[in-house]
Amino acid sequence: MKFVKTNWNQNLSEIGQQLNVKFAFGVISEDKTTVTNGMSFVKCRDFFGDVLLALEENVTKGIYGFSFNPKKHKIDTEHTRILVQCPDITTYNNFLTNFKHHRTTFAELSGVSYGRIRKLNDLTIMVTANKFWMKSVPNISWFTYFLKCCCYPLDNTKTLFENLETQKYLTADWTGALLNQTTNECNYYNKSKHALVVMLENIKRLNKNLPYVSGWDTQKEINTVHNSSGFSAMCANYWGEFGSRLGKLVNPLKEAA
Repeated sequence: MKFVKTNWNQNLSEIGQQLNVKFAFGVISEDKTTVTNGMSFVKCRDFFGDVLLALEENVTKGIYGFSFNPKKHKIDTEHTRILVQCPDITTYNNFLTNFKHHRTTFAELSGVSYGRIRKLNDLTIMVTANKFWMKSVPNISWFTYFLKCCCYPLDNTKTLFENLETQKYLTADWTGALLNQTTNECNYYNKSKHALVVMLENIKRLNKNLPYVSGWDTQKEINTVHNSSGFSAMCANYWGEFGSRLGKLVNPLKEAA
């Protein structure tokens, strides 16, 4: 299958990253000979939730320079297809090794397949997984977080969470000086670790009959969906319907401890 990149000409405002991997929903042509990015390639994974919101409401949604029109652009919701565009061959090889090593553990934890990978070119990979990961914003947030974590150099004698707890990555600052920085992924993990395993063990239950794809109990504007609906925010704050359900599962365990 040939990868053909689509230029979306969007000037995105994104938070700084220690490792500049880019992601997009993948769209396969009708004759199944080519795949392209069905949205702008993004470093900030919150834009995936904006696409899900646009699909749910069938209207254009945009924020921070990003825009998606579901009437003009189609995403296959019968599969979760994520394109992973690596900045270099080392990151590419990290991903191939780490995804294969860790996917089974998390698939067994959640009872949901994490899918398979297809190499598209020297730096681009497509992950095709269960459509369940597109069922809600917290879901796609977690799934793409897992994919991002697989891009780092990991010590696979340890669990993924053991790697993340104190993770640092050598990154150039604005002057070009190299700094060993705590990763965003480390911060997200430590913010949510008190509830994360419970979330993953019960993720099917948490998603059952959600009123809105955002995970909230009422319809929310895009700024709330983008900034406050990812898995880490739900674990930390128990917001909305998804978060409320999660909190009820976590709090009895905390009291028992």
